[in-house]
Amino acid sequence: MKYLTIIFATLLLAACGSNKREEPAVIPEPAISTTIEVHVDTDTKQITMPAQPSPSSQYSFQVIAGEAGTFGYEIYVDGKKTISQPNIPAVPGTLGFAKQEHAEKVAALAIEKMRKGVMPPTIQPEELEKLGVVK
Repeated sequence: MKYLTIIFATLLLAACGSNKREEPAVIPEPAISTTIEVHVDTDTKQITMPAQPSPSSQYSFQVIAGEAGTFGYEIYVDGKKTISQPNIPAVPGTLGFAKQEHAEKVAALAIEKMRKGVMPPTIQPEELEKLGVVK
């Protein structure tokens, strides 16, 4: 019984003796960003996403200036800015497209997806390659 008590006490001390705490993993901010406008009701503290565009919605886009002389785009649904994409979607980093025409092609693809009911209109790396906007 004496040995059992000593073994138990040793195990208990070993388990409790470590004051070393593991720090939680720090997850870096993603380099890819897309902004989708939301509405926050400060009274009820509720967040609402924009409604899905209807089949009769009017879509348009505007090319915007990106970081370091590059280009991005904004998509408007019925005249209201819905998406702001200053950098190349699906590609790590903060730079936009090298050419204005590239931003226009990808904005048109995003609008095509939105017309089909895809929201958010996620752009895949393969689609960028097919459009010839990335190498």
